Amino acid sequence: MTPGGETGPVYGGGATAGGDRPVLREYLFALAALSAVLSFQYLPFQYLVGFLGVGKLSFFFLLVAGSLALLLLNGVLDGWRRGMAEVVPLVLQYELFATVVLVSFGSHPDHLGDSAALISIVLLNPLFLLLGYACRPLKNTIVWGVLLMAFLYLLFVAVPVLSGLAQGGRITPDMVFPGLELEVGFYQNVNFFLGLLFIASLAFPGGSRLLRLVVHGVGWLSFLAMFVVGGRGAFMAALVVLLVHLTATHWLRLWRDPRKLAGLCLLGVVLWLAARNLSFLLEYSETLRRLMVLTEGGDASRRAFLFASAVELFLSSVKTLFLGGGYNSFQTYIGDFSEGMYPHNIMLEVLAEYGLVGLGLFLLPVAGILRRRVKVLGSLVGRSQVEIAVFNLALYFWTTRMFSGGMRTSWFLMFFTALLLPSLTRKEDPGK
Repeated sequence: MTPGGETGPVYGGGATAGGDRPVLREYLFALAALSAVLSFQYLPFQYLVGFLGVGKLSFFFLLVAGSLALLLLNGVLDGWRRGMAEVVPLVLQYELFATVVLVSFGSHPDHLGDSAALISIVLLNPLFLLLGYACRPLKNTIVWGVLLMAFLYLLFVAVPVLSGLAQGGRITPDMVFPGLELEVGFYQNVNFFLGLLFIASLAFPGGSRLLRLVVHGVGWLSFLAMFVVGGRGAFMAALVVLLVHLTATHWLRLWRDPRKLAGLCLLGVVLWLAARNLSFLLEYSETLRRLMVLTEGGDASRRAFLFASAVELFLSSVKTLFLGGGYNSFQTYIGDFSEGMYPHNIMLEVLAEYGLVGLGLFLLPVAGILRRRVKVLGSLVGRSQVEIAVFNLALYFWTTRMFSGGMRTSWFLMFFTALLLPSLTRKEDPGK
């Protein structure tokens, strides 16, 4: 086992006879899998896609195929007798939900022309569950990969953020990613990756004290940049994860450590000053301005309407209560088939379209993974830095999916949830 929590190759159960330190091809596998997970949202890849002359979807499937090829190259199939006890039940549990979706899809012929969500649910999600499971012994590499990929966003955003501050806190897509044709809501994407950098830095595993200090500093710079960009969902998700992280790793032992108590007092002073100078902050923060719009009854994204409509569909009859309205029934229910008309909350989407039965089956493997994590590590969050970092990342992905995104891109959740399965035992997770 390496100091960063890496316990060997991606074979089902652990290290090989030849040693327990991952080799180059295993690092490449982890980075390829992570690139595949994030590629659909990772805007810098669009420069590479344009250079290669391939479509965005083709590039995504090339990364998925490459990850699977590296998985086989690393000999996972040879070692699965040790790992089958975990990975096969995990995938089979998820397939119960996929079967419900397939049945619903087949019983709604008017929706057969829209199969994007079906492909994600039936094909991609099980694949990313497998990839996430195989990456368990390489969690340290995954955290490093997230940091480096998200850090590139901070580099792209740094100058535009400073320019935006000079212009009253407003930035435009061409300021951040020149030459790319981006949607109006690009700020959500940018803030998502800035938040990802911040979350990954909170429990940075390994390295010298100076390196950890630099990473933490970069993370907080990324968090401050989120104030300017404007993406509300990622910002709120980052706050939720920060609160959970501080509570689990610091505040539960607050009264035993005067330094942590002093830090809490300092945080209280900062929040008090922010409240006293809210008008000044609103002048320079697009994110806070967009949050304040919600308190004034205005919401161009129609989140409140979409959330309420999903709940209405779920509660509309006994049948929808237990089985939902069916595949892609939400848009039919609200009578709007334009792009973006989905619940923007993955839990509400599953409830509305597949009911309590669907939600229970969807969360079944998640519950099993969390139960296994507590049983092996003795803690849901974990005690070592790498386990805490992976928990924070998984929580961030799930929380962002409470404000944006849906089943069409739910493979993020599957990968990082499978990554929560412990690769260490309680004795091997010393909390360093």
